[in-house]
Amino acid sequence: MSEPPSYVPLLTLPVGPLGLPRQAGVPARSLLRPFGRHLGYGADPSRQVVVSWQVPDAVADPFVRIGTRPGEFGARIPAEMRPLVSRSAWRQPGADDDPVSPRTTTQYYLHTVLDQLLPDTTYYYVVGHRGHDPAGAGRLPGEFASFRTAPVPERGGAFSFTAFGDQGIGHNAVATANLAAALDPAFHLHLGDLSYANSIGSGETSDAYDPRIWDIFFVQNESIAARIPWMPAVGNHELEPWHGEHGYGGVRARFTMPDNAWPGSTGIYSWRYQNVGLICLDGNDVCYNTPANLDHTEGRQHRWLERRLSGFRADPTIDFVVVYLHQCTYSTCPGNGAELGAQEHWAPLFDRYQVDLVLSGHNHVYERTDPIRAGLATRPAPSGDTVDPVRDGTTYIVAGGGGDEIYAFAATDSHLGHESPNDEPLPMVICRPDGQEETVETAWSRVRYTGYCLLAVEVTPAAPGRAARMEVRSLTEDGALVDALTVRRS
Repeated sequence: MSEPPSYVPLLTLPVGPLGLPRQAGVPARSLLRPFGRHLGYGADPSRQVVVSWQVPDAVADPFVRIGTRPGEFGARIPAEMRPLVSRSAWRQPGADDDPVSPRTTTQYYLHTVLDQLLPDTTYYYVVGHRGHDPAGAGRLPGEFASFRTAPVPERGGAFSFTAFGDQGIGHNAVATANLAAALDPAFHLHLGDLSYANSIGSGETSDAYDPRIWDIFFVQNESIAARIPWMPAVGNHELEPWHGEHGYGGVRARFTMPDNAWPGSTGIYSWRYQNVGLICLDGNDVCYNTPANLDHTEGRQHRWLERRLSGFRADPTIDFVVVYLHQCTYSTCPGNGAELGAQEHWAPLFDRYQVDLVLSGHNHVYERTDPIRAGLATRPAPSGDTVDPVRDGTTYIVAGGGGDEIYAFAATDSHLGHESPNDEPLPMVICRPDGQEETVETAWSRVRYTGYCLLAVEVTPAAPGRAARMEVRSLTEDGALVDALTVRRS
């Protein structure tokens, strides 16, 4: 009996990307399955969600279909494809291309910006392309996913978010992502240094760069990122000088962030979730430690930051302001030290506008400061304490234990259940503008933990007779409590 006309024995097909069969004129698009789905919010998360994913080869007519009932999806919403071409020689700078392997790697990233969604609503979605529609026949388990839009600010209740940086790939990276998924936050902040495809992170073409690490990164995190929006900051390991202006072409291919600071900004944006205003900064712009992109915005980011902080603080419906970036403004971990540029340029603005929390990665540890104003601790704030940013100042947290190799402190750890004498001055390593390191004494490092962990923040809006508050916790990858702090404004 002859086979149907559309059938072609797989063994006769030349092998394409990822071992998939390919032959001109053969309708094999159904063999190209989407992978690495990851969500993001727009500047208004009550109405805007971005759906992003990859395919292993170019496809025609990529799309998203959404609906508010499981298994019921509307019309196809077109997606934008952003191919990213990398040379294999970049994996070993200066080496000749492998004569056997392909000389280039092309990654195909797809993005759809969904707008005018209903607030506080669960949507179900599928992604596909011509020849592959998961909502039709031949659907596979796991191809359906969902997300939830934010409530409008006036109607929202308590919510939570998680954060970590410096994740990379591997079993510890999987553990922190799985813990975040189990906590079921409204969103997740990734504090930069995501995949380590650029393993050195100097932002120079002498770095070793393997773009295929990004494929592993997105597959590793799909179980959480396909349903919980991830809002990333750019770190020094996202500097890929082979791709576009300032080395951010790869970031722009892989992610669609609000990037509403100005037309063409990358990784610099603000948004709000209910009563919290959030600002994401590009720390590479003020980084003396890794100066490849130092002052690349020529002061524009600083001016924008002041306008956004002023605007958030003038809005009576916003209780808390959270700033997140990759580089540490304050830290006593000598691995990457503290960033003097952030202390000089941005910390005075954090003081002036009473920023509640500043979150960063960069050092692969957990560290929380006492509340700080003008570079000095205003008072001790041990675990379990409550701080008032209006009276006490800003709390800085390093949450860089997302999965990559852990660093070490110069001083003894001190955290819940393992408190140590903790009021003596500690050394802080900074890099001066001339590239020379300097060590200065500090007295604000309150909690230090050497290990993998993430930050979990529970936000409770104000109620009659009760001020708004943020419950900030640090949890190890197996869920043990490292630190707890309440932030409540007077």
